Amino acid sequence: MTSVHEPVPASQPQPASPAPVENWQQFLTFHGNGKELFIIFLKNFFLSILTLGIYSFWGRVRTRKFLWANTRLWGEPFEYTGTGRELFVSFLIVMVFFIIGSIGFSLLQLMLPPVGSIILSFCIMLGLFYLMQFATYRALRYRLSRTKWRGIRGNLGGKANHYACRALLYTPVIICSLGLLAPWVISRMVGYIVNNVHFGNHAMQFSGKAKGLYKIFIINIAVLIGLSALAFGAFSSFLPSFNTSHEFPSTGGLLMMFSPFLAVLLAYFLFSSFLHAALTRWFFHGLAFREVHMRSTLEGSTLLHTRLYNLLLVICTVGLGYAWAYVRTLRVTMNSTQSCGDPQLASLLQDTLPAPKRGEGLLEALDLDLSL
Repeated sequence: MTSVHEPVPASQPQPASPAPVENWQQFLTFHGNGKELFIIFLKNFFLSILTLGIYSFWGRVRTRKFLWANTRLWGEPFEYTGTGRELFVSFLIVMVFFIIGSIGFSLLQLMLPPVGSIILSFCIMLGLFYLMQFATYRALRYRLSRTKWRGIRGNLGGKANHYACRALLYTPVIICSLGLLAPWVISRMVGYIVNNVHFGNHAMQFSGKAKGLYKIFIINIAVLIGLSALAFGAFSSFLPSFNTSHEFPSTGGLLMMFSPFLAVLLAYFLFSSFLHAALTRWFFHGLAFREVHMRSTLEGSTLLHTRLYNLLLVICTVGLGYAWAYVRTLRVTMNSTQSCGDPQLASLLQDTLPAPKRGEGLLEALDLDLSL
């Protein structure tokens, strides 16, 4: 009897294993409230008046301590360790050099011929621009060195001199390209700062490209041109009536004449919500810390709603609601951030970079503002 072998069925293809799902979770949050910040602002205001502005340095530290303590990264709060004395002493030292420099500049102007005076003024302008960039980088380094998280101190490597020189060299590039290379310059400057940021023994990484900025940049330019054209068109329509009257316009007439520019400023402020949200998304998209990648889900409509609410709040409270508006903006911006990946916090150790001893005197002397 012949055995009949039945054909062996072909093995069934196994279903492909599902692709790993990225686990995006919120990593940066703000928990402060407007009432606490308002009390701090109020105390800083009155004490600064009573001390002829001297307390403002200690008031700034008090504000930062509140903001840092209420900002949490992966559930852990930051700590600000700077002091008012550091800021005040640094400011005094820089002011002494500024006074000496101003006297020297005035004497040189008297001694030089008109052409030499013009050349000197141009050099002084370049020098001030350089100092502005230098002061900004030094201030960021100081604030990071006075910031702790889980007991680990932050720091900023690189050199303020290199950053300022880059800014000085990149400015003609923007001008000669009629602004077309501005996104490339922004990505380079932001990258220089972020890639030098350290928390403990680990550095941040930034990979944001200029390509991601061009759409934002072009839309922004188009809106600016359109709003400016509308403002000048409306402004020119008022001119004939004032020219025929041969009288200097009254206060009400001046307000009416320049109202198109005020309307344009308000319109651009509202539109900039979409610009700011896009820039925030671009920044976080290129940000990473070790194996952790980050992103922001901030939408322009959300930020626009927040700004409109804040604007009405500040106007209706005659400025007293600014603290609540500030807190709302921070909360909306920070709470839209997400991260994916393991930060490996167990391997985070204190760094060996030296911390600056002085505060932000140069920044104060130049009257620059990095928002607290």
